[in-house]
Amino acid sequence: MESDVSTWWVLIYLLIGAATIPLVRYLGPVAIRGYRLEIEYDNDVSRTNVIYRILSPALLSLCFVFLCEAVFCRFGAPIPTQRWMPTLFYWAILGLIKLLARINIVHPLAYIIEATCSALLAFFLEHFVVSGYYSLGIDILDQSNFAFQMEVAIFYVAVQMAITLAIRYRYRCTHDDYGKHEGLASTTSAEPHSSSGNCYGTAIDTSEKTLFEYERKFGSLLPKRYSQDLLLRTAFFAIMAIEDSNRPEAWRTLERIACLLGIAKTTGIMQQRSDSPLSDEESVLLAAGYIERMWDSYLKMYAKSAECCSGNHLSFSRGWYEYDYAPLADTLGRTFGSFYGDYCGTRLLNAGWVFRQVRQFEERNRCNLLPRTVIAAGTVFDVEIGWLSSFYGSWSGAYTVQSPSMPEMASLNHFELAKRNAMAEDVSRCCDGLKNQGCLIERVTFADGAIALVQFMCKERLPLECVESGFSYVN
Repeated sequence: MESDVSTWWVLIYLLIGAATIPLVRYLGPVAIRGYRLEIEYDNDVSRTNVIYRILSPALLSLCFVFLCEAVFCRFGAPIPTQRWMPTLFYWAILGLIKLLARINIVHPLAYIIEATCSALLAFFLEHFVVSGYYSLGIDILDQSNFAFQMEVAIFYVAVQMAITLAIRYRYRCTHDDYGKHEGLASTTSAEPHSSSGNCYGTAIDTSEKTLFEYERKFGSLLPKRYSQDLLLRTAFFAIMAIEDSNRPEAWRTLERIACLLGIAKTTGIMQQRSDSPLSDEESVLLAAGYIERMWDSYLKMYAKSAECCSGNHLSFSRGWYEYDYAPLADTLGRTFGSFYGDYCGTRLLNAGWVFRQVRQFEERNRCNLLPRTVIAAGTVFDVEIGWLSSFYGSWSGAYTVQSPSMPEMASLNHFELAKRNAMAEDVSRCCDGLKNQGCLIERVTFADGAIALVQFMCKERLPLECVESGFSYVN
């Protein structure tokens, strides 16, 4: 046998490491195969789970190696002795898969401990067991052998370290050595429960300490609008809490290295896409504008929804908007999973629990003395406000925008124009023409490409030639 490893054997070891990944999943517990328990460190089967993940790659890859060696020996080819290399490749490939697929790892250090322990076990198997077998025969497996005992001790300690690290990180556990409940662990955040079984809030740190740290480090980077709009600010830090928990700081460092190699595309605490690695601050600056656009889209849907239109909870003007805080906050709490879907790519996550925790934090910062209404800068309905004659407007339905009542104009006559297959540009030209004739636009109903109805007040009925082409009076 040879100690040097040729390029061909490195490639064979690489293929063996890749082939071991599906085999480990298939031969392991069903939950492992489905990746439902791969991040579990704190239940009744956690130790067995971790032991399997550490031991199985070393043993299964060794079986593949023996099979390849048997084939090569038959043809008289030289056989190297670095049988531990496929295990190393296994963990490297598995980590790369998780990085590219954005699969959450509870704690990168726990993963590194598992990988290191597994590779060391493979090395010890090669050095002490396999090589010793050729020298001592079956006696190498005697439990009194020092090498075997050392393997068992290192293996058990590493398992316990991985479990403890993951539990402390997931639940932010601190050990109170001097308290009256000595020996018990305390946690800073509770685990949410969903009747549907989707506990997405698990492992999302919304502790007051963490949220204060977000405010301290990144609050000054946000645009002025985030200070005006309390719910926009709450949504931003809720998304930050989720992204930070999914990609802890140590993992983000690895992502920046992967970005330099062209492997990772999103970096920073807010996981923003960029051709070059982003710092946490740079990702916050990029995410601020993106989440503002998400919020504009959400306000547009909310303003036209039945929940808002039934009470006129949102009004708007050119360059600003106003909404009733409590109704919109409750609605956003119920629909935050769908709102967050615009950021992460799926609307199926039960992320409302995270939003509600951050909302309580923001409200506590204001001593729970909350405004009835919120006014903030934003160009949400600039096109629609241009149709009306009033300073501000609101939606009375999914398709109807209206001015507030103007009792001083009650003496004017009311008229209505209609056009089929109308476009937004047609409505704008019609409203501008009516305003130039001294008319006041009080209501516009518009369904793009279907119908446009313009209700206005004027002293007398205008001739059709003075009205935008295609519009006609409704009797």
